[in-house]
Parts: sequence; structure tokens; C-alpha cells
Amino acid sequence: MRKILCTTLLTLGSYSAFAQTTTSGDDVMDIFTSILVLLAALAMVVHMLYDNFFRKKFRTDYTAAEFRNLRKEQGMGDMPAQEAMELDRNIDQILTLWGELPNEDGDLVPYPLKRSAVKKSIAILEQAVAAMPTNSRIVERINDAHEILNHALKRQFNGSKAMVITAVIVGIVLSAIAGSPEAAVAIGIGIALYLLASRSTNFLIAEKQQKGGGNGSSFLSGIIGGLFMGVAAAKTYKTVTTYSDGTTKTETDNSETWISLIFGLIIMVLLSILLSVISVINYLRNYIIYW
Repeated sequence: MRKILCTTLLTLGSYSAFAQTTTSGDDVMDIFTSILVLLAALAMVVHMLYDNFFRKKFRTDYTAAEFRNLRKEQGMGDMPAQEAMELDRNIDQILTLWGELPNEDGDLVPYPLKRSAVKKSIAILEQAVAAMPTNSRIVERINDAHEILNHALKRQFNGSKAMVITAVIVGIVLSAIAGSPEAAVAIGIGIALYLLASRSTNFLIAEKQQKGGGNGSSFLSGIIGGLFMGVAAAKTYKTVTTYSDGTTKTETDNSETWISLIFGLIIMVLLSILLSVISVINYLRNYIIYW
């Protein structure tokens, strides 16, 4: 399903961009292009909703008795010891693919940190389940590995909370200035897309944290934080003029503060307006390239 949605999104997006550049004067084609863009956006949203809320989890309740019954139905006996040993070695390969993360007690435990490791682990475990092992220890290892993969593939918001708050404020202010809710609705759609597109898999977040990259939300938060720091660090210049009669006059120049404030507001408005575009970038990163 991931490949189908990705192909649909890229195909519709590419075609709509081409149509827009070649037929900008044709009203019918403009409408058709808008429909294609809408379908591409819908495919993206469906993909994100499916991956977050409807993706089937790996089973963690297999039992040796269940596999034994399946083997009996196929006229097979218990798994031979030699085959069980080979299957056990295959599961050992998973540990060589995974890294390590500290658990709640501070002990290092195996955990996948790369997409390639997740994909290879899934393939190994699928083969292990298909082999229908009747060894209780092997079945337990399969369940444990599935439980870790379920956690690793679970998604959580990994974007900038500061960006979301900023966009909400900008949307409300622009709508108040314009006297209509159109700006708030448009930016609200961008916020909704951003909240979905910025949900990263736990293993991707863990990999960034292990590399010292924080939780991955530092880019936009850093920009917004830098803007506020720029305003706070802006200097106020005071000029004191002393006249011959001993009186003084103090003039204050806050132009640097005002320039920093205006610049910061412009950047925050632009980021809020472009939040839908940022969401597409986050979607490609979190759901297509790395996931």
C-alpha cells in the first residue's frame, strides 16, 4: 500500500506541476490541475492516516502449541532439532542488525535504529513464523522481537511545537485583520498536515538521539527561537546631549529592536503560510525515505 500511495502522489504531483506550467491560460486545464493536486494531497493524507492508525501490528502472542497444531493439520510432526537450531541462528542475525538503547533501568537493550535493519528483521521473522517452530524458546524470541518492532514502528509527533503555536497565533491574527476566517482555515489545514507529517517512527527518533541530533524538531524551533533571541539581543542606543547651561537631553534609538521584531514577524508569517509545503517535505522524509 505504501508503494501504491507513493507512486500515486509522485505521479499526480509531477503531472500537475507540468500542466500548470504549460497551460496556465486555460481555465479548464487549471481546474483539472487543481483536481490532480487535490488527489495527490488526499493520497498523502490517506497514507499518513493509514500508517498511524490502521497499520497492522505484528503478533506477539504466538505459542508453540499453536504451531504444533498447524503442523499436525499439514501432516507434519514437531520441528526437528537441527531445523530448530538453524532457525535460532537466523533469529540471532537480527541482533547483529540492531543497535542498543538504554531502557528505563539504564540497561542497554537491543533496538533497531535503521530502516534497513527493520526491513531485514521483518523478513527474517516472517520466515521464522512460516517455519512454524514448536520450540517454546524460539517462539518466545519471535514474540519478543515482534514486540520491539511494534514499538520501533510506532509514530509520535517529532516536529516543532513552537511552530504549531506560532502558526495558530498567525492564523488568528491574519483572520482578525482580514475580517474573515479564510486565513485561519488555510493555516489550520497546514497545521493539521504538519501534525501528521511530523510523526516519525520511534526507531528514527532513537537513531537521531543516539547521534546527538536531539529529537529532530530543532530546525523550525531553532529558527523561531533565533528570531526571539534576535529581538531580545537587539541594542537600544541612548544619546545624551549636554548643553552649555548644564541641562541634558537624552534621546533613545530603538530602531534595531523594531527592525528585528518586524523581520521576525515576517519570517513567522511566511513559515505559517508555507506550513503545508513544509508538511510535504516532512511527509517525504518520515513516510517515504526513512519511515
